[in-house]
Amino acid sequence: MKLKFIEITKTTNPILTVHKTGKLGFNKDAAELMALKKGDRIKIAIDEDDKNAIYFQKTSLLPDTILISKAGPYFYIKALPFDTQSGQAFTLSKVTDPVHGELFKLTTK
Repeated sequence: MKLKFIEITKTTNPILTVHKTGKLGFNKDAAELMALKKGDRIKIAIDEDDKNAIYFQKTSLLPDTILISKAGPYFYIKALPFDTQSGQAFTLSKVTDPVHGELFKLTTK
């Protein structure tokens, strides 16, 4: 018998979900993609050319930022400055913009 084992690669599925409480929760893959840690802050941007595109940018600056909170292994944002519905989910992807640097794009699932 000559066995060749198949290589299994880890798949990731970074998702953010709006909770009933209005919080936006990050799943484990989203937290890893953004390399989140307790006390991180983000800025939120909406693309003026594409009103459905929402972007997060990690920053240490305080003005106009939102604190990312942590409860146990889970990260979340307490309130969102845009309209959402409970149960709404977003996929998250990393993009690089020549002007703004590293950004994380939210896309409605």
